Amino acid sequence: MHCQCISLTHSLTFLKGSAKNLLPSCTSRMKPGLVSAFCFLTSFTLHCNFQYSDQYSIHISQCFFPQYIAQQIRTPLFIINAAYDSWQIRNILAPGIADPHGHWESCKLDIKNCLPSQIKVMQDFRLQFLVALLRLGKSASRGMFIDSCFAHCQTEMQELWFMQDSPLLNKTKIGKAVGDWFYDRNPFQKIDCAYPCNPTCHNRVYDDPHAPHS
Repeated sequence: MHCQCISLTHSLTFLKGSAKNLLPSCTSRMKPGLVSAFCFLTSFTLHCNFQYSDQYSIHISQCFFPQYIAQQIRTPLFIINAAYDSWQIRNILAPGIADPHGHWESCKLDIKNCLPSQIKVMQDFRLQFLVALLRLGKSASRGMFIDSCFAHCQTEMQELWFMQDSPLLNKTKIGKAVGDWFYDRNPFQKIDCAYPCNPTCHNRVYDDPHAPHS
């Protein structure tokens, strides 16, 4: 199964006329180059083939992606994300349409079910995320809590935010890290080690493979 990720964004950006709404501070820095990334998932491997062009209009569509737009945000920003985001793994890394034989079904239900080869793919996925994250550059006003959990939306549930057994990073809960950062008590910019190093994670377990992917 092939996915033309960036060329699809190009179509949405320019056919819908939304390019004019992208921040000039982002688009003005873009150079000719990347046109499309063709990615496909075999049983246990993610393959990507990048194609290049000198068409400037295609390249500026990258300003829709967070690693580029976040560079232009001047308001203090706190980034919270699981390095193994369960929604992204279920819907982007290994969606059902790219896995017709169901090799990833058990793994996507519970990360403990994943084969070593599947964990390797997810480790590569994490590294790509961290590369994009670090492209934001250094900022003293930015906060960061990137744990190694198999989870999604860790700010909306109290059990993940600030309960007795909430996930920890550098011995700190998400709510404490954000509070200290917000009130200028203590900066917090931490990235967790790779799975399965964090025993405090509340890794998401899905009971029904056909349930809505959340």
